[in-house]
Amino acid sequence: ILSTASGLWQALTDAQRNAWDIYGAEKPRTDPLGQEYYLTGHQMYVALTSVVLDQGLAENTDPPAGADPVVLLSLTVTLTSDTAISVVYTATPLGAAAALYVWQGPPQGGQGDPNFAQSRLAGYSAQAAASPQVFTLPMTVSSGFTSNFWVGVVDGDGRTGPALKDSDTRP
Repeated sequence: ILSTASGLWQALTDAQRNAWDIYGAEKPRTDPLGQEYYLTGHQMYVALTSVVLDQGLAENTDPPAGADPVVLLSLTVTLTSDTAISVVYTATPLGAAAALYVWQGPPQGGQGDPNFAQSRLAGYSAQAAASPQVFTLPMTVSSGFTSNFWVGVVDGDGRTGPALKDSDTRP
């Protein structure tokens, strides 16, 4: 996906690349130490286009306009089997071009609490999805084990809103 997105950059016009350069310079990111940094236009384009392509959507040749994705108001994740979860959330339904994204942390026995760096993408919902949504998990959760889940909203431009964290233990 990254190589495809980077290759698509080459097909953009000079005006489109310039617009992405401006967009990247206007959108600060924060590193793990709390320091701000900025992506180049190419980096920003590849970052957002990769998310869009991963969802099976068409690329956006122009930078996003408008507000960033909304933050979920509430979240409850329930393990429904060793390989599936049900996600109940508000506000619902999501906006027309918005979808849920779900990441799963590795299952842990006892008091483990793995962080996001160890998680795997479980997938995306359809756009404008209403609660609840069911996702197939990338990692099997055995009886008595707990998994953390990070769930947020992604818009049709590939921008992701902050994720909420929930966990559940499989009976």
